[in-house]
Amino acid sequence: MLYQDQGRYDLAETMHKKALALQTEVLGEKHPDTLNSLNNLAMLRIEIGNVASAFTLWQAYLRHSNDFLQDVIWGASEATRQSYLEAEVYFRNQYISLIVDLNTEKSAKEALFYSLTRKGLLLHIAAQSSAITKASDDRLWLGLLLN
Repeated sequence: MLYQDQGRYDLAETMHKKALALQTEVLGEKHPDTLNSLNNLAMLRIEIGNVASAFTLWQAYLRHSNDFLQDVIWGASEATRQSYLEAEVYFRNQYISLIVDLNTEKSAKEALFYSLTRKGLLLHIAAQSSAITKASDDRLWLGLLLN
């Protein structure tokens, strides 16, 4: 990020790519830190005017973050879920701005895909959490009745 702030974009891109490769290898492509590196590289690409490449990176980010949310977040506490979702607000807004700037059929389809899959995923997570809460309440009541 320091190289990027200094306008040394070639070095910044090299470092972003190395960080992304290492995090993908060690943590996996769905890990929040890996996803953050993917976003950092996308933001650099936007800064240097390579919008098409940033769009491709953000498509990968959205798919991997959806997978992460599907696999991990539904079983987390409400506070943890909120924390992850709030952290994504900035990236979501940047991505939507990019889609609007591109103004192509492909970007419009991606905006619809993003909106529908993310809303569907969040509804699914909420339903699973609700079912878990209800099941625990039912077991609690059953335990009280049997005692």
